Amino acid sequence: MKKIFVCSQFQGDGPKNRERAQSYCRLVALRGMMPIAPHAYFTYFLDDQASEERTLGMSFSDALIEMCDGVLVIKRDLIVSHGMDHEMRIAKGCLKPIWECDVCSSISKDQNNCEVNHGLDCLMEIIQRREKP
Repeated sequence: MKKIFVCSQFQGDGPKNRERAQSYCRLVALRGMMPIAPHAYFTYFLDDQASEERTLGMSFSDALIEMCDGVLVIKRDLIVSHGMDHEMRIAKGCLKPIWECDVCSSISKDQNNCEVNHGLDCLMEIIQRREKP
């Protein structure tokens, strides 16, 4: 089973961004891949506003990226946060494939899910092609 690290924004509106991350994870899971999104759950027990705890959480994320088969970066309005940029640099350093998808905050939730769904469908096609001899 493929493990996909889901990289999306947390800072800003933490509770709303956590909810978004959970919905992205659901979309990945429903395609038969295991989503890994530490910001969707680490922030329940680590304080992202406390420097030492944020650093600890980021180090855990770094280790998880190394264990994953690739990184799905979901941007909103082309925005890449500092944390997302860090995760993308770690993925590049580990030679992990990175798939990027952008969603626009000015469109409806259904259209938003449609865009992410389309991006994930494309991702599934890429992964399936890689697995064929």
